[in-house]
Amino acid sequence: MASIFRVATSSTFFRFPALAICVALVALTGPDAAQGQGGRTYSKSDVERLIKDVEESGKEFRRDFDRWLDRSPIDGQEREDRYNRQVTNLANALSTLRSNFDRDNDWWLARTDMQRVLNEARPVDSLMRSREVGGSLDRQWGRMRRNLNRLADAFNLPPVGSSFTGTRPTYPNQGGNVPNWAIGTFRGWTNSGEAELTIAASGVATARSLSSNALYNGRAANDVLYFDWGTFNIVREGGGISTVEIGNQQNRTSYRRVSGYPGDQGPGYPDQGGNVPNWAIGTFRGQTTTGESELIIEANGVATARALSSNAVFNGRYANDVLSFDWGSFRVVRESRGIRTIEVNNPNNTTSYRRVSGYPGDQGPGYPEQGGNVPNWAIGTFRGQTANGASELTIGANGVATVRALSTNALFNGRYANDILSFDWGSFRVVRESRGIRTIEVNNPNNTTSYRRVN
Repeated sequence: MASIFRVATSSTFFRFPALAICVALVALTGPDAAQGQGGRTYSKSDVERLIKDVEESGKEFRRDFDRWLDRSPIDGQEREDRYNRQVTNLANALSTLRSNFDRDNDWWLARTDMQRVLNEARPVDSLMRSREVGGSLDRQWGRMRRNLNRLADAFNLPPVGSSFTGTRPTYPNQGGNVPNWAIGTFRGWTNSGEAELTIAASGVATARSLSSNALYNGRAANDVLYFDWGTFNIVREGGGISTVEIGNQQNRTSYRRVSGYPGDQGPGYPDQGGNVPNWAIGTFRGQTTTGESELIIEANGVATARALSSNAVFNGRYANDVLSFDWGSFRVVRESRGIRTIEVNNPNNTTSYRRVSGYPGDQGPGYPEQGGNVPNWAIGTFRGQTANGASELTIGANGVATVRALSTNALFNGRYANDILSFDWGSFRVVRESRGIRTIEVNNPNNTTSYRRVN
């Protein structure tokens, strides 16, 4: 795996590896840690100092360069305008880098700005290497070039004079002859921490930051991966892949396979088709140590866990009564109408999950089956005052539920099953209250609403 560089304040470290697929567009004040090509660590103040060093040497170079132009034989000629424009373009690129860095924009934008600086430095470097310029100005440029290269190294970019441009690619046709070994879902460490890369047989590719859940779209064709921020060769590596930035070979990321074609044996994961019993197939919800979560197990063994509080999604596998995720493996046992998970290495860590969908008649993910044992006292139409104004709640005998905002007439669909009312925005226990009902949010018991029966 490519080296990582670390950006830090005095007490907090931030991860910004300039690796092959830098997906998460993380701010320079982001929460992760990283390290660069040469293994050296950098604090944020280190990067600020490197930028300042470039600026100071740049001012001295620009001052002496202007003096040289005024005294040189090319004064007033077309070459003078061209040379002056090249140095001005470099100064403007440095100004943009400084401005964006000071505004704490994301690391990838700062790295893109640094690519522009290096691109603008190339023609100036070519001029200074010619015999036309020399003396003290040559020494001034040598100092500025060294400072530029130190700053480039902090961003895991090649030095001044490199042919690497980092220009944005043109996407190829989606159906791009993707090899079987590159099809699937992979995970590796990028500038924002761990990222998930998915490549479909059609060539559609996505990259997702597991820390922020941000999603980015790209393309794969003929062993090449295309994203807005660059193009990458895809290389087979053991059971996974590596991505290598085209034109910048040091920028490489290793990805381990976490899903893909049938029979895949990714590290730590069982075969996808893992003898899943009917009672374990479906969507379940349970209260974990970090809050309520939603667990989905499919008939082919593909599993996902979603934190209902943050909406973060994690992928895993089920096979032979064992559920596997990156953070551990869990035995799955049947429990009434739901399931219970028991950590293999820590049997005291158990979680009960109630079923919320999975049987015939289910009307969409996240909702329980419609026929959900609705008691007579919960069937009907009710009205109550919510934080957003008066609303009308209707629950049918088949479990179909709707809520309507009386001020805007906006209508939302949900489901009722086993005393739980589920909508896109949350789940609520339903209790009898006089001639009406009361809803209590599962994840926030302080959020309650009384509804009076109107029909």
